[in-house]
Amino acid sequence: MKREEHAEEFFRGRTWYGLEAVIEVRSGFWHKAGFGTFLIPHPPLVNGLLRKGLSRRENETLSCIHEFGHLQTLPLYLIYTVILVSILINNGHNSIIELVLALISTHAFWEIISESYTMFHSGRLYHSYYRNIAVLPRLLFWLIVTFFTIGGWTIFMVDAGRIP
Repeated sequence: MKREEHAEEFFRGRTWYGLEAVIEVRSGFWHKAGFGTFLIPHPPLVNGLLRKGLSRRENETLSCIHEFGHLQTLPLYLIYTVILVSILINNGHNSIIELVLALISTHAFWEIISESYTMFHSGRLYHSYYRNIAVLPRLLFWLIVTFFTIGGWTIFMVDAGRIP
């Protein structure tokens, strides 16, 4: 992944499956990530929580790696989502509410693997950035995404009669 010369928060990198990833991390309200010229704008909710207390540069660095992690793990996320949605449909779960819960659960899983990618990719840098930063925001992140990931499966397992 390389930083572009003309914009401090503009990054490009090639994914392991060959697509050119583009990430724009801004200190404002919107980030953009995607492939080539197809960029999806989105609010940096997860990065906002996880990067609380970091300097602007540290925030941008880890946020960029996290966004790139989403693009690197996209095939895994899609496989996981197809499996979960297939299980739901095959077990007769056809309501919009159940589909929304499944998508929330799969997105939470995607956040877990993207932040895990960030931790792995940045190595010691990750821990040095957070050395003097409160752990509560990161703890909240991990609790929330774990709850939603497991919660999605639990709801469907209970509903399917596999868990009493």
